[in-house]
Amino acid sequence: MIATLLAPFLPRHRQRHPAVDVLLIEGSAARQRSRLERGEVHLTIMPAGPGFSRRLLGPVHALAVMPRAHPLAKRKCAEVSALADQPLLLMQRDYGSRAWFEAACEAAQIKPRILMECTTAHTLIELAAVDYGVAIVPSTSTIRHQNLCALPIVHRGASFGQWSTICWDPRRFLPIYAQQFVVELEAHAKRAFPGREFLKHAPKLAKPKLPNE
Repeated sequence: MIATLLAPFLPRHRQRHPAVDVLLIEGSAARQRSRLERGEVHLTIMPAGPGFSRRLLGPVHALAVMPRAHPLAKRKCAEVSALADQPLLLMQRDYGSRAWFEAACEAAQIKPRILMECTTAHTLIELAAVDYGVAIVPSTSTIRHQNLCALPIVHRGASFGQWSTICWDPRRFLPIYAQQFVVELEAHAKRAFPGREFLKHAPKLAKPKLPNE
């Protein structure tokens, strides 16, 4: 999310607000939630969930990334049951795409064949590029290799994933500069949320309601 959503957004934000320094802290959704609960940060970007004020940014699906020569690569979507016998490269358990994929496997009643667990989607994608296995990553990932394709993962036609949101704790004061950040990032996401090119054939994820809707 830092590389594909924030990196294109931050230069223009700095031009508009030269006196504001944005401190970025990387981490899984669970760690970001914990930081927000403890008041260590003003804002977090994480999957939609209860407990915080938030604005929607965009849908994030689980993708199966594989070489274009792979037998499954000609499909528009990857049924999770078709991945049962594939060597898989997964994010670690506290990352969203891992949780979504495990939910898909449970629904399909299959046990995945896992070759590697990692904290960065980039590493998994590089391994998929040399045909070491099929990488399971979020649709916001950067996939530059021309020999790779990325298929949305489905189970019986239903996508797996979650909407990404920018969140803050309503119990704490949110400075004006942070409020402006939310407004401007939401507008940027409407124009350029990453991963849309991978989701042309993906069934839509249900759009969560915001508080007070």
